[in-house]
Amino acid sequence: MQNEYAILNHLKNNYQTSQREIAENTGLSVGTINLLIKKMIKKGFIKLERINGRTLRYILTPQGIAEKTKLTYTYVKISYQQITKINKALAKVVDRHRVCYSTPAPVIFHGPRDEVLEILKTVAADQGLDYTVTSDASELQNHCAVTKTKSTVSPLVITWAVDVGQTLPGEAVVVNILGEM
Repeated sequence: MQNEYAILNHLKNNYQTSQREIAENTGLSVGTINLLIKKMIKKGFIKLERINGRTLRYILTPQGIAEKTKLTYTYVKISYQQITKINKALAKVVDRHRVCYSTPAPVIFHGPRDEVLEILKTVAADQGLDYTVTSDASELQNHCAVTKTKSTVSPLVITWAVDVGQTLPGEAVVVNILGEM
C-alpha cells in the first residue's frame, strides 16, 4: 500500500520519468518498481504511452488518481489511530508511575529523533508533561544521573527503540511505549 502510494505520488508530479528515477525518489529497488508498475497497469491505475522506441510516459488514470486519494485517506486514518494509541499509552504509563511513587517522575524520551519522538512530544505537550530528550546512551546516562541527584523519584525513561535495555542505569524505570499500545 505504501509503496504503491509512493509510486502514484511520484507519477502525479513526474509523468515523463524512468523507473530508475522513480526508484531513486521512492527508495525502492528498480525491480520492485517494475513489478508494481506492471501490477498497477493491470489494475488500470497507470496507462503506459510510448513516446518513441526507447522513451515511455506514465499517465495516471482517473482510477489511479482515485486510488491515490484512497491510499492517502487510509494513511491519514491509520496515522491518527496510532497517535491516539500513543496518547493513551503515555497517559497510562505516567499515571502508573505516579501511583507507584506518589509523585510525578522526571520523564526522559530516549530513542531516535524520528516521527515517533515528534508524536510523543506533541502528546506530552497536550498532557502538560515536562520531559527531556536523549538519543544516545551516554546522554541518557548523564540525564539519569542528574535527575537522580535532583529527585528522589527514579526517572521514567520512555523509549521506542528495541535495544535500549542494555544502555540504562539500574535506577531508571524503562518503558517501551510501543509495547504499551
